Amino acid sequence: MPQDIVVPAGAYKLRKQFRHEETVRRKKDIPWSKKILNLEKHQLFGRTAWAWFRIVAFYMVLYIIIACILLFWILILIYAIINGDEPKWKKEFPGLSIIPRKLSTFNYYSDILDEVYPIADQIDDFLNKLKGYKDDIDFVKCNEDKLWGYHAKTPCFFVKLNYIIGFEARTYDNVSDIPNSAPDELKEHFKKHEGDTEGKIWLTCNNKDWEKPTFTYYPTPYYDTDTGLRGVDRIIAVQLKDMPIDDYMGIVCKVWAKNIPIDTQVSGHGQAVFKINMKVKKISVTSTTKKP
Repeated sequence: MPQDIVVPAGAYKLRKQFRHEETVRRKKDIPWSKKILNLEKHQLFGRTAWAWFRIVAFYMVLYIIIACILLFWILILIYAIINGDEPKWKKEFPGLSIIPRKLSTFNYYSDILDEVYPIADQIDDFLNKLKGYKDDIDFVKCNEDKLWGYHAKTPCFFVKLNYIIGFEARTYDNVSDIPNSAPDELKEHFKKHEGDTEGKIWLTCNNKDWEKPTFTYYPTPYYDTDTGLRGVDRIIAVQLKDMPIDDYMGIVCKVWAKNIPIDTQVSGHGQAVFKINMKVKKISVTSTTKKP
């Protein structure tokens, strides 16, 4: 048998061929119009109707399962955990708010109406939103100048006892019940309203630095728990008289009930602290003499 002789035809390069390389090359050579819609193979964007059906069905089932799980936990939260008639997280006791103010300190000129009007408007806006408020009945003695006393140098501020769902106050009904830390003013409230001291959350205000001004409470120096403490029943107006001029006064108002603790470090927790400075515009008068 003759021996086969391999004669080299020249230099050549061995190229590695990958699986499906020819198929990929053919797909690249397909025109773009057939990549979108290929009527010969019944494909849309390279997939048949059956392939598209499987993809759509898979994601529909997936999202339906996710929606069912989400709905299940929402129903658990609504009907088993959260009570629709009251908030999930409740405060233990109500706080105090002072109106009008946005800061802990405010000052104004009593004889400059442009400074008095914004304060009076803030009070009017607040009271008009209260349930049961009647401007011709409630707090009228505080508003004799129609500017809540800020022009007449007898300003009124309002102490609001915030409403807490489910809170039931345990009140001081007798003088012997009040704590030793209570001011003498609280004892005076008891004497003044002797015989009608049950079910009352008492309010006292004092000036930390001065003996004046005097504090007058409208309509009463207490919140009556028998009213339900809604709307205007949560508001007490406090009028300041004999105000010092151009001097900051630190005012502290406290509510007194057995289950409303007073935190002296935090304003609003059993007490409200703020400063007020009433100023009067000084008018310089220069005397002129006529020359003869």
